[in-house]
Amino acid sequence: MGHNKIISILVAVVVVCALPTAVLTAGSLPFTGVEIPDGTHQAVVVRAIGDTDAVLSCWDKTDSRWNLHMADVAAVLGRSGLVPPERKAEGDGATPGGVYDLRIVFGYAPRYDTKMPYIPLTDRHYWIDDPSHEEYNRLVEGRPSAASYEVMRRQDHMYQLGVIIEYNTDLVVAGKGSAIFLHVWRRPGVPTTGCVALSAENLARIVTWLDPRQQPVIILKGQ
Repeated sequence: MGHNKIISILVAVVVVCALPTAVLTAGSLPFTGVEIPDGTHQAVVVRAIGDTDAVLSCWDKTDSRWNLHMADVAAVLGRSGLVPPERKAEGDGATPGGVYDLRIVFGYAPRYDTKMPYIPLTDRHYWIDDPSHEEYNRLVEGRPSAASYEVMRRQDHMYQLGVIIEYNTDLVVAGKGSAIFLHVWRRPGVPTTGCVALSAENLARIVTWLDPRQQPVIILKGQ
């Protein structure tokens, strides 16, 4: 083998070996190409793979490296697919793309094995989706006077466990969409009205893993 060919092979090996470090840099996640907040050390990445189907993965950050915690989890999006947040509107059935905090877990059980703040839902919990109401896109206790709201303690299993995706919650814009959650799917392959849904078993694993000290986020991105 010639000297030049040996050098070329060695260079190629060095480049390939260096790629993971280059990709897993601080402030970005593998396969996303999006910036995340400083201080975030946990990320749930949801990537659309069809009109309403998605694949979910979970990542931990140690020092400046992101490490895969959970991979290739089937999930579903809203019936209108994933849209840029500027195009999201109330009642459109779309899931807003972007990066959002995960701060609060809710469910039907009185207590749950999670490090996150947990809200045990009762039949007095409602989520207001009336854009004209002063508490639009808010969880309230006690039947509201709003023209439209969602009963949180449902008769089905979909909210038996969930995480609030903090979309349009800090500076609420009327009509830009409400009640975007990570929750249990109705059944595999059935889209939501705008949330991200997955199996109860996989959601339980995520909720147990999430830690508020790691400032977790969810990244919703297209194909």
